[in-house]
Amino acid sequence: MNGKTSVVLGVVLSAIFCAAKSYGGQQGTSELALREAFVGRQVVLKIDMPGTQKGVDLTFGQGDPMEWKDYENRMREFGAALHKGDQATVTSLVLKNDHIEFHLDGGGYGTVHDDTGTISPRSIPKSDEQVRLEKALKDTTDRKRRQELQDRIDHEENRRRFLQTQENSAAMAANQIKQQDIANRRLRGGSRFNLRWKGGIPAQELNADAVRLRLAAYVDFDNVTVPQLERGAQQPTPAASNNDDRVSALHRGMSMKDLMDLLGPGQLVSQEMNSSNLLTQEMLFLTETSRVHVTLVDSIVIRYTIESR
Repeated sequence: MNGKTSVVLGVVLSAIFCAAKSYGGQQGTSELALREAFVGRQVVLKIDMPGTQKGVDLTFGQGDPMEWKDYENRMREFGAALHKGDQATVTSLVLKNDHIEFHLDGGGYGTVHDDTGTISPRSIPKSDEQVRLEKALKDTTDRKRRQELQDRIDHEENRRRFLQTQENSAAMAANQIKQQDIANRRLRGGSRFNLRWKGGIPAQELNADAVRLRLAAYVDFDNVTVPQLERGAQQPTPAASNNDDRVSALHRGMSMKDLMDLLGPGQLVSQEMNSSNLLTQEMLFLTETSRVHVTLVDSIVIRYTIESR
């Protein structure tokens, strides 16, 4: 590379660096301004919002911005964390290279800090006795002795498989409880809008008025009702619950015995054994004030709903 080429390349690289630095500085300033304009404010939703950190994608510059197929799939998979007409709080606003994240009531469950994994069963290894017997079998040529050893090996292997089946069943039941808990967390974790542009966010979109305009079909920024308590006024006293103490003590993970000790014998609505030999039961319990529907797997409560009588 000659001197002239080096000078030209240096000028080009310097220009690119300065432009990137300028854009980064502009984006940082715009992000702060947008946060000040929106974070902490309440809005009213015009559509249901899926209970996932994936949120709702709006891609501009290609006709209808709503990715309706993705929206439908996410609503079906995760359910609605926020509903049309709900009032939600803008909890964060994040600028990325090609999109703006507009977080509502937490931004949606399922980020890297949220537990969405599964529980794996513990692997049951061969016992020391089985390993010893298998080694002895390899070293034995006597036919009768080999048969005796093989019978003892089969006994140890059947025992190991039985223990593994128990571990698998326990993990499956624990996973069903966990997945129900994750589903409940998703319905309480908020959601978000992702405002996207191909090739980067245009400079004219980096202001509060532009963001309001882009979200106007999905969010109402103006008709928000925020009740104000007069100074010195006392908070209203919560009404007493209609549910009795027995129902309030119900929780996921309790055993069938504890459930029946709490609510009585109940009524078996249906039961089914799956391919893993796990028994799923649907039961109905009646108390003085409530109808309680309970789902049990392997005699463990994994889900329940409570209705007033």
